[in-house]
Amino acid sequence: MKVFDVLLAHPDVRLEIRAHNGDTALMLAGYLANLAAVNKLIDAGAEINQPGWAALHYAALAGDLKIISILLEHAAYIDALSPNKTTPLMMAVRSGKLAAVQLLLDEGADANLINNMGLSALEFAIQLEQKEIAAELRSRLKLSLK
Repeated sequence: MKVFDVLLAHPDVRLEIRAHNGDTALMLAGYLANLAAVNKLIDAGAEINQPGWAALHYAALAGDLKIISILLEHAAYIDALSPNKTTPLMMAVRSGKLAAVQLLLDEGADANLINNMGLSALEFAIQLEQKEIAAELRSRLKLSLK
């Protein structure tokens, strides 16, 4: 973090520069569950809502509830679509992060969205044998139909 702080303070730092795979510093900080880095990047003006893969996708994959909450507090789009239309909710499901799934649903994530492979969050859970998550999604979907 000492090097991070030095780089972040440099006047020529470009917060939105992307690695060869398209990741930004905020995405990586979310994926690595580095709360201090996430907060410092946000305070420095890092873009929360990137087109394509976004920091919320990465935080959901990591299952870090604090970082997910902070990103949402800073207007992260909860149903952000990756290039293949995968949502942060689907990423939380794929990684088996029940608490992250619950938080995203509580905050209004749309469990009915379908990605380019024709899969919803529930279908991901079933396919990956995430039984507890599938039960949670089924329960939430039934409640939304009433």
